[in-house]
Amino acid sequence: MGLTTWHLISIHAREFTWVGWTSPPPWRDLPRLPCSLQVSDLGCATWAAELAVRATRYPQLTGAPDYEPQGLRGRNPSNAQWYWGIRDYHAKADVWPLDPQGELLSMMFIESAEGVENIDDIITVPGLGAIFIGPSDLSTSMGYASPAAPQIEAAIQTVLRACLDNDVPCAITTGAGSVQQRINEGFRFVTVGADGGLNAGASNALRLGREAAGR
Repeated sequence: MGLTTWHLISIHAREFTWVGWTSPPPWRDLPRLPCSLQVSDLGCATWAAELAVRATRYPQLTGAPDYEPQGLRGRNPSNAQWYWGIRDYHAKADVWPLDPQGELLSMMFIESAEGVENIDDIITVPGLGAIFIGPSDLSTSMGYASPAAPQIEAAIQTVLRACLDNDVPCAITTGAGSVQQRINEGFRFVTVGADGGLNAGASNALRLGREAAGR
């Protein structure tokens, strides 16, 4: 996330498995686009469009990480090949589910009222691999101080229902007090804890989540 220069990419890219594209997407900012795309060549496996609000803003999102001619990415996968530990990286570096054998993932973040309103259009973007709901940013966007507000929960359920109806994995941030509920509701991708690492609280949430998922 935020890796917009070769210097930052070379230092940090292997520490991340995904890179975030903010709204508007970086192909509207040509100096940033090549660096964003080339993060994949250092091993990035997931692309995230943050603050997704309208499907029309992301006509190339799901294909951009693909190699040309289908995508926008030039070929230089030596670092990614080493990072993934495989010889046939080029064959696997396609966006799933456009390519059922692809192992790159494109997802969109729903963190605004506008994103919720347009979820039925956003969910139909070809190649979309997942939707990620950010409750805290969503609550701020909607004018509430806490993601626990009933209106925020209603918005979350609206997005979840669209994902379930279209068989698109839905993700959300959780903690020990909510991870079991979210998994039982149908969320297929949950996060626990924060960027600080696997502390005691996150470890407990992870244990509860694994139990709820039957793992």
